[in-house]
Amino acid sequence: MKSSPTLAVQDQTEQPRHRPSVQIPANSDDLFKLAISTRALQKKMQQLLAPQEHKAGPVIWQDGESEVIVHLDKLRLAIKPGLVLFEIQLEADNLGLVPMVVPFRIGNDIKSASLTITTEHLPRGDSLMTHRWGEIVQEHLWFALLEAGEQIKQEQFTESTIQISGLYSDGEQISYIYSEPVTTDEIKHYVAAIENGDIPSLADAPPPTPIDLDPPPKPPEKEPSPSFFMALWLKFLAFICQLFSFLKK
Repeated sequence: MKSSPTLAVQDQTEQPRHRPSVQIPANSDDLFKLAISTRALQKKMQQLLAPQEHKAGPVIWQDGESEVIVHLDKLRLAIKPGLVLFEIQLEADNLGLVPMVVPFRIGNDIKSASLTITTEHLPRGDSLMTHRWGEIVQEHLWFALLEAGEQIKQEQFTESTIQISGLYSDGEQISYIYSEPVTTDEIKHYVAAIENGDIPSLADAPPPTPIDLDPPPKPPEKEPSPSFFMALWLKFLAFICQLFSFLKK
């Protein structure tokens, strides 16, 4: 079992807080959804992979007697339906700068959202680098991916107790699903219902509809119609005519 690497980087700036767009009631059985763009997610993960008092930049990871430089400022991610793909660049003696690609298979809609992922045995890249640091990179990226959704939610809803219960990608953005923590009594009740055959098949159950925590999009501003400019021009001409009539008098 590999020990967790220690990190050392440069200073990072404090992020502004967002205003909440939805009030979350306490003790609710509802699901809540928060969609995050790839750009915002990338920035948040860069911060999470570095100590709080530092900026996202070159990081020294130490594992035992081994060290590697991780260029957090070069972290990139791309998404497709049900897939998030990371590229991170590591640097070591005699190898130079080496890219490492890490794919995570996640849900592709609200019904398949979960906290279970599928990934390859090792990241793609230089064999020496991936065999030595691949599992550590996978663990840190998965932690940062989950923690990003938790922190962005916390920045908007500081008093809420909802927790991440799943995430998925529709190809345009990653959406995090939140719910209230499940109590022990609820688990016992659910297990008893399964044993009694009272739980319907998931295939027969309609997909849940989460409450959207994202602020509603601003309606596009309408450009003035040509008739507006024509009316304005006619008023201006009328004003000029009146001015000339006044000067002649």
